[in-house]
Amino acid sequence: MGNRTELIEQIQEESKKTDLVFDGKLTEREYRSFLFYNTYTSAAGLLTLAAGLAAIVMLVIYWDKAPALNRALFFLVIGFVFLGIPLLLCLRAKMRALDRKAPDIQYTFLIEGLKSNVGDDAYFIKWRKFYKVCETSCDLLLYLDKTRAVIVPKRTLGDKTDTVKGLIERHVAHRKRVKWKS
Repeated sequence: MGNRTELIEQIQEESKKTDLVFDGKLTEREYRSFLFYNTYTSAAGLLTLAAGLAAIVMLVIYWDKAPALNRALFFLVIGFVFLGIPLLLCLRAKMRALDRKAPDIQYTFLIEGLKSNVGDDAYFIKWRKFYKVCETSCDLLLYLDKTRAVIVPKRTLGDKTDTVKGLIERHVAHRKRVKWKS
C-alpha cells in the first residue's frame, strides 16, 4: 500500500512540473496547414493526385488522337485536382479565420492527457486516446481518428515546443504513430 501512495505522490509532483498552459486562436495559415496535410496524406488525397497525374499523361499521349471534348474533360479534371481542391482548402481556411465567433482556445498539457478549453466548452483527452501525432510547419496535430485532430499552433508554444513534444513522446501509447518534422 505504501508503494501505491508514493507512486501517486510522485505522479502528482511530476504533474505539477509538467502542466503546460497555452492560449491561442487558430490563424488562417495554421488551419490551412492542417487542411492540406489532412487532405494530401490521406488515401483519398493520394488517389486524387494519382488521377490528376494520370489525366496529364493521357492528355499528352493522346493529344492528337483525342477529340476536343475529351481534351476539355481532361483539362477540367487536371484543373480541379491541381487548382480547384487547393483553392477550396484555402477558401475554407480563410472563412474559418474570418469567423469572428471562433473562440479562443486554451491548451493544458497534463501528465494524464490534454485538456482543451474552447470558449465555454472544456475537453479532456487521455494520451492513449490519440490515434497518431504529426507535426507540420505550423502545427502539432493530435489525431483522435483518421480525420479529426486537435490542432495545436506551434507559435503558441514558443520556446516550450520541445518540452511539449517530449511530453507527447513519453505518453502517447502508439510511439510508432508519432511523426516529428525533421
